[in-house]
Amino acid sequence: VSIPARMEALWIDLYERQYIEADDVKLLQLWLKALVECGYKFPRIKRNRYHNVMVMGQFDQEVQSNRDIIYWQQKWKEAFRHVQVRGSFPDNQLEALNKAGVEAYGSDDEGETAHNHKGNNETAMSNLGMALEQQASIPGVDGVMYIQDNVIGNVNVLARGHARKSSKFPSDSILAHRMMGRESFADVKVHTKEAAFRVHSNGKFSLTDGKQIDAPTLDQVKCSSTLREMALDPNSKSFLEDDGSLIAPREEPSDFLFVPTKYAVRFKAIADLMVQHGVDVDCGFPAIVQMLRHLESDLKVELVNLCTSVNQTRGLSITIEQCAASPNSYGVYRPIEMDQSGLETWTVMFDRLTFG
Repeated sequence: VSIPARMEALWIDLYERQYIEADDVKLLQLWLKALVECGYKFPRIKRNRYHNVMVMGQFDQEVQSNRDIIYWQQKWKEAFRHVQVRGSFPDNQLEALNKAGVEAYGSDDEGETAHNHKGNNETAMSNLGMALEQQASIPGVDGVMYIQDNVIGNVNVLARGHARKSSKFPSDSILAHRMMGRESFADVKVHTKEAAFRVHSNGKFSLTDGKQIDAPTLDQVKCSSTLREMALDPNSKSFLEDDGSLIAPREEPSDFLFVPTKYAVRFKAIADLMVQHGVDVDCGFPAIVQMLRHLESDLKVELVNLCTSVNQTRGLSITIEQCAASPNSYGVYRPIEMDQSGLETWTVMFDRLTFG
């Protein structure tokens, strides 16, 4: 179905419901005919490509306009049939979003607004766990793609070479960006050598040389206390390494992660423990993946390159342009804030990067 055909059908529906007159329909038909005769090329209708994945957008800002959220969902639906958003939305905003056709969630299992009782970083783990649990029971949905609202993904790179016309997104592996996984996620032997630290059953830590110490070095302090609490929690025992220790990978920006629904039960159980002990998502996601690697013998983790910057160009179009001009293939770009860049600029970047 073309855009002119849809426009004509809409005008006819409006006429049949007495919103417009018959002359209005005729004028539209004449206008469309004139456009065709003068050689105007109507844009093609973009159809969602992948049907077996739920994209879960994580919205962390306390105030986010309905327009931006609705538009964000519409753009991602150009690539994926199933898209939902989760965040600390108040009830009136949730109602408005759902009326607008957005599948939006703003509360946790207890019905409390997530922002009211835990930080947004922890909420991200909780939301992905709930999305996985929800989608695991839906036939035909094989995985959940967690993505922050300020992230744009190159669908062709994320699909890892699968045919563009295929409606099946590859869903056998966990997919992370390379900055989060580094080489450690690619090989479990390398992983254990390059882990930031290991928390042992006696509450002590060891670093890469295996020597036990009372506390990690200063550059590893961020998550040491919370992960130590989790490692010593009896409820964590079934998720730990064979020697009862918890391997804590380096903290990394955790704004993108794809998880197959077949790992939903264990992922949610571990994520709930992470949230309970206040583990930051930048430490939590890498640690969850490591635990799943230990528990699931068939689990594979694949990596895509991340385009970002930690200097003054962070979030600026110059960073994106540099990545786009690079010979490397980037699967994830961040941060690209819709409210800061403006809708028009964000749309241009989304269309260029997502389908480039």
